[in-house]
Amino acid sequence: MGNEDYIDEEMDKLPIALQYLPKEKQREEDIDIRKMILETLNKLCCKRASREILRENGVYYVLREYHKWEKDPTVLLACENVVDILIQKEEEVGAEDLSTVEVPADMFEKFEKMDANYIKYT
Repeated sequence: MGNEDYIDEEMDKLPIALQYLPKEKQREEDIDIRKMILETLNKLCCKRASREILRENGVYYVLREYHKWEKDPTVLLACENVVDILIQKEEEVGAEDLSTVEVPADMFEKFEKMDANYIKYT
């Protein structure tokens, strides 16, 4: 979290510890740590119960503001991967455990190319 302002409804969803951070709070400087945090959030998004907890705790709002700040395309992609899951309703996600979903090889290649293009042109 940086020093953004959130509307009251969004602030109320954040954990208490985050609601009272000082205005001087700065984002993590180490790009590798930022990316690892996003990859961890992505892993947490595998299970429905974890996705619901992340949504209930306002993770989307923090990531929305973070996305405005981040400049590295690889880290932005990691952020968008998490947001893409969190903004969906569970009916749209369509799986209790995303880690068990089989992705056909041709689709996997297509997604890899899309990611590479995103990183190259962002």
